[in-house]
Amino acid sequence: MAESAEKKTVAEQATDLSEQVLDTVEDRQKSVMEAVRKFANTLDETLPNVVDPERRKKILDAVLDLADQITTTTNEFLRSTVHSVHETLNKQGDKKD
Repeated sequence: MAESAEKKTVAEQATDLSEQVLDTVEDRQKSVMEAVRKFANTLDETLPNVVDPERRKKILDAVLDLADQITTTTNEFLRSTVHSVHETLNKQGDKKD
């Protein structure tokens, strides 16, 4: 039988929330990569022979770098947030002892 929300400890609730946040971040990362793929396809369809292949590569590399930076920043933010929550819960647990 599943525990009700009232019976879960703060740590269990924080774990559940962390898992939800991780799932959301993963979904957003997939969305970013899908947007990059669509951009590349649009570039190919719109300017197949107009843009010099070397310039096209530079454009796509810049978009991929941007997507990578967004993903990295999001992951660092999440890691920092989870660490802060963990530290706060540990301090609260120490006070109860």
